[in-house]
Amino acid sequence: MRSLSSKISLSGIICSLCVGGFFALIPSAKAAEQISFRVSGAERSVAVADLRKLVNTGEQSDTLRGLLGTAGVDVNVVRGYLGMSIDLKRFDINVVLVDKFLNSYLIDLLLLDLGKAVRSPGGESGSVEAIKSAIIGAVADDNKISVIEFLEKYPTEMIVEVDRLMQIQQRVSKDYANLAEPFAKILPRLQMSR
Repeated sequence: MRSLSSKISLSGIICSLCVGGFFALIPSAKAAEQISFRVSGAERSVAVADLRKLVNTGEQSDTLRGLLGTAGVDVNVVRGYLGMSIDLKRFDINVVLVDKFLNSYLIDLLLLDLGKAVRSPGGESGSVEAIKSAIIGAVADDNKISVIEFLEKYPTEMIVEVDRLMQIQQRVSKDYANLAEPFAKILPRLQMSR
C-alpha cells in the first residue's frame, strides 16, 4: 500500500496532467471555496484561496502547512504543479476548439471517469459539466490554463477522491503507452491527407 505522501504527490501530478491535457461556455456564478481530499478514508479540506496564495507568494496557511507536512510533500512541488500553465495560443487553439474537444466522444468517456474522482459534494451527477465549465472558464479569458485557474473556476465545492484519481491515471498511462507508437505513425499521414 502506498503512503499518504506518495498518493497526494501522485494525485498532484495526475490532476495537473489531466487538467492540463484536456480543455461549454458555462461561466460559473459561484466558484469552489474549499477542496476536500479523500485518501483511504481520511479527508482534509483546503481553501482555494490558500492554494492561490501559495502559487503567488509561496506562503502557506496553517492548514496547508499541516496537510503537506503530514503527507510529507514538498511545498515547492505542489506550488509548481498548481502554477503550471499551458498557453494554448502557442498551439493555435482557442476556446471554440477546446469546447469541441471537450464534447468529443472519447474525451467525454474520460471525463465521465474523471468525474468519479473529481466531483461535487452531491455526488457524480453534474461532475462532467462542472469539469468542462471550469476548463472553459480558465481558457476563456486568455487562452491559457493552469491547475489553480481550474480550481478557481470549478463551479461548486470539490471533493478529490485520490485513490480513484490514481486508478484513472494508471489506466490513462497504460493506454497512452499502448497507443503512442501507433498514433505517432498515423498522425503525420492524417495531416498530409488534408
